[in-house]
Amino acid sequence: MKTIVLTMAEVKRVEVIQRVFRGEVTMAEAAMVLGVTERHSYRIKACREKIRQILRAKGISSPCKRRLNRHRSRRERRAAEGG
Repeated sequence: MKTIVLTMAEVKRVEVIQRVFRGEVTMAEAAMVLGVTERHSYRIKACREKIRQILRAKGISSPCKRRLNRHRSRRERRAAEGG
């Protein structure tokens, strides 16, 4: 797995967006905390894949089980084919 290095500002951004997902703060409040416009905070929220990667790097989230099963089945097929 690839290692992702975060600055303190990026960690703060991730934590604030997590609070938005949990419903603890509104997008307007998150925008104020992050020092961006409300529109930009929505764009940050929309960038979910990158956020998921960051969370996995921090050990907060686990990878999708479907993706793991798909990878495992490919590996088993290759082993059965002899390659």
